[in-house]
Amino acid sequence: MADIIDYIVWRGDIPFKVSPFNEIDALILCQLLYIDFDGIVSADFKDGITIKEASQKYALRYMNGDSEPFGVFINPRSAELLEEAGNSVRFADIILKGFVNDINRKAEKQFAAFTASISPRIHCIVYRGTDDTLVGWKEDFNMVYRTSVPSQQAALDYLEKTATHCRGTLYTAGHSKGGNLAVYAPAFCSRKLFKRIKTIFCFDGPGFNPATCKRGDIAGAYAKARCFVPESAVVGVLLQHSDTYTVIESSVPNGINQHDAFSWMLRGKIFAVKPKRNDESLFTEKTVAAWIKQVPEEAQAEFINTLFDAASSGGALTLTELKNRWLQTSAAVLKKLHNADPETKERIFTIFKLFLKAVRSNLPVLTNS
Repeated sequence: MADIIDYIVWRGDIPFKVSPFNEIDALILCQLLYIDFDGIVSADFKDGITIKEASQKYALRYMNGDSEPFGVFINPRSAELLEEAGNSVRFADIILKGFVNDINRKAEKQFAAFTASISPRIHCIVYRGTDDTLVGWKEDFNMVYRTSVPSQQAALDYLEKTATHCRGTLYTAGHSKGGNLAVYAPAFCSRKLFKRIKTIFCFDGPGFNPATCKRGDIAGAYAKARCFVPESAVVGVLLQHSDTYTVIESSVPNGINQHDAFSWMLRGKIFAVKPKRNDESLFTEKTVAAWIKQVPEEAQAEFINTLFDAASSGGALTLTELKNRWLQTSAAVLKKLHNADPETKERIFTIFKLFLKAVRSNLPVLTNS
């Protein structure tokens, strides 16, 4: 079976006038956004650049044989995907504009987006998922207990800004945290703007906590969304998510590696689908849900803050740095936890015990299947 690069190779000569914009096209745009477009795609909505031109500028940046350091969870084949897209009839003339990449450690914010104009009156707003930064992962964890995190508000602001510059039909799309943002922004925008959005594409994006669902029209946004998860989904089944989703076959074994969009299999211009998620995915969903339900909101915040304070205590700012300096990082983490006051240690230990309890209570999901 094929992947998203094969899709471009096989169908890249088919323009959108012949075969309209679809979920595979949206996923490709989401994966392209993991590329560092700083200095290539303008933040201005008036000065767009075609994917072909962006591909050429990106190639010049790394013409000496170096490659972009994508990080632990972002597939470096993204650079190859950009090259193939730039050389194709289907993607070459898509105009990219309005690029923003905002990482703010103090605000615990990691947000990136661009607008892809398929035609003068068809535009896809694409939100980036979590990058390699620790602050990006911290913001993900904050979604567990906060009614809104900075990137969600930024996603709404970006949608509203794009709508003022781009006339016609809108799509929103995102992979991972980007999928959450692609749903969040339409759920909180005006009804007039919401009507302009044809489809929301959520690719293995986490859901929302109950408080967030009460604040906005999350259900209404999900009704307009097409959600996709791999068969061993972990990320896309966290928190309260859509009950309607397509399960995609993956080329890699069970686990978090299936979150990689390059592992998702295609048959022609559609995904290769499975009838249901596997047992490991169901177990993960039920375990995490049970754990969160047992832990008070204040304890959730304290646990997350302590966890990331410890992880960054050795000076690491990215997952790559954690991985490359794991001995130093491990020592710093242990020292940080050792120096915590007795009450904090006890609360953290209690939270871990609740997690083990949730694991034990949901083991029948695996053993009885």
